[in-house]
Amino acid sequence: MIDYYALPHSFPGNQAPLGIDIYQRVACLETAWQQDIHDQRFLPYYAVHEFEALLFSSPSAVATALGNASIASKLVRDRSAFRSPEEIDDDPHKHPSALLVRYYPPYKKLVDGARIATNIGINLMRRECKHFDEWARKLETC
Repeated sequence: MIDYYALPHSFPGNQAPLGIDIYQRVACLETAWQQDIHDQRFLPYYAVHEFEALLFSSPSAVATALGNASIASKLVRDRSAFRSPEEIDDDPHKHPSALLVRYYPPYKKLVDGARIATNIGINLMRRECKHFDEWARKLETC
């Protein structure tokens, strides 16, 4: 699992054409990464656009886990602007983790992100995030 946001240009497949659907672009990148590793056991996953997008599956759970109910409406507003949390864009000021830090400055990816994800649960994240669900299905069939 790796974040798509701010992916180095030298990463395998990062020459995939811009302007195509984000899911198509990520599929191209994952295929290139798979080919670069060249091992059937390796199942690459790019979080679209980053891990924190999965957390937007439940804005209320984010606010509750952070102990800050006042940010719930902002998170709901940001989430509702997209069909899926995975589509929250990669703008330097509007990507998912930037939004979380803006609303809750002490946000720490490794501590808070894991705690929030646990509170949300994998089933809701899978329902809300189709690319994440596709990867989880691959893992289940191994």
